[in-house]
Amino acid sequence: MIRLIDLLREAKQVGILYHYTTFTAAVNILKSGRLKSNLEGANRGTLTNPIHSISFTRDKVFHKSDRYLQKPLHCRFVFDGDKMSDKFKIQPYAQSNDFKKGTADFEAEETIQSNNPIVVPIQNYLIRVDVLITLKEPEKYDYSVDWDYYGKDYMEFFKVVKQKNIEINMVDKNGNPIPYKEKQSIWQRLLKSITPNN
Repeated sequence: MIRLIDLLREAKQVGILYHYTTFTAAVNILKSGRLKSNLEGANRGTLTNPIHSISFTRDKVFHKSDRYLQKPLHCRFVFDGDKMSDKFKIQPYAQSNDFKKGTADFEAEETIQSNNPIVVPIQNYLIRVDVLITLKEPEKYDYSVDWDYYGKDYMEFFKVVKQKNIEINMVDKNGNPIPYKEKQSIWQRLLKSITPNN
């Protein structure tokens, strides 16, 4: 006989989940306070029976793996998967049999799937946001493609994070967050540059 306590324990074994994205998408997520499925998430079903999904991974070095990505990975939202599993059904997913554990393409992907659009209120589950890369505003006569595409959203990202008092960290080469005290002066300079003088 299965006990209720055993079912509850099983539901809380998800652990930490990462949602990797660009600075542009991160700003939209932060401002809306919601993580939403979109048309990209519907391609796992059919036109008559779409499957909307939001993808996560347990792989903290997902951004370093060899795979073909349609967009760059600038930052990641870090979620409490155990808490999220109380509200949403989280299940493993692999695009093909080639995505095997221990290989360069392994994704450790987890998804929330539904036949209807999905909305996750991030304030209920967000632990922090990790920054994977930093952008530098080019000098007067220089040009940076990354800054041209993402510079405005990069600055807006830090502004919104500060306004919402969300914990933020850098990520080291092993995918671990760098303690705030090690980079406090860096953040102070960044935030000062985007905060209007009073």
